[in-house]
Amino acid sequence: REPLYKESSRFEFICPAQDGKTLWPLVNRQFCTFVEKLLSDCYLYLNDETVPAHLSRRVIPHYPSYFVCLTYPNIAKAVKDLREVTEGVSAVELRVDQLESQDIPFVSEQLSVLRCHCNLPVIFTVRSVAQGGSFKVDEGKLWDLYESAIRMG
Repeated sequence: REPLYKESSRFEFICPAQDGKTLWPLVNRQFCTFVEKLLSDCYLYLNDETVPAHLSRRVIPHYPSYFVCLTYPNIAKAVKDLREVTEGVSAVELRVDQLESQDIPFVSEQLSVLRCHCNLPVIFTVRSVAQGGSFKVDEGKLWDLYESAIRMG
């Protein structure tokens, strides 16, 4: 049934686990957050107004989920395109390696701008040159970026 589930599901909840053991104290909180996100997925925030999202963004059984990869060097300069670019998707991938700077204050600002204009979940991605991206391998900087992403939620 797993291939059919993966083909037809739009969302997936994964129970938090560590060393193969389910972390039950976290499941309730994580599941409530997950469901809250699904229910709030019916609206977008545009220019300080709440507007209905495109029908494909709503929770519809058997509707596949998609994400869009943002490769803008500066999200703030692309705000006018965000609603059209994200219409019908379930998440947004922020390609940090494609930003004009990978300095944490700049990346934080870009994520903040994205969240102000798009209420979708954000996939925070830093791809190295070997992975088809443009991030020069600097393990310390990479961990700093991931740590800041976790702090920013």
